[in-house]
Amino acid sequence: DDVLEYMTTACAMHDLNPKLITSGTGGWQYLDVVSNQGGKLESLEYVRTAFGVEVNRCVACGDSGNDVLMLAGKNKAIVV
Repeated sequence: DDVLEYMTTACAMHDLNPKLITSGTGGWQYLDVVSNQGGKLESLEYVRTAFGVEVNRCVACGDSGNDVLMLAGKNKAIVV
């Protein structure tokens, strides 16, 4: 929580607006700093569209907090 608060403040001071995503538990905690205009969902949509794959034929799989945005997309989702 302290690191997330620090990063939020530091980004605001420099007029940055990234997605800050925390995940993990115990001694394994992570902070992902992702462009506000991109990320796993945007990448999935780009590749899906580029290859002409319909949304109903696409499944996103993820296992961590940094996958939440991708799993919340229009596509089906599996948490592993």
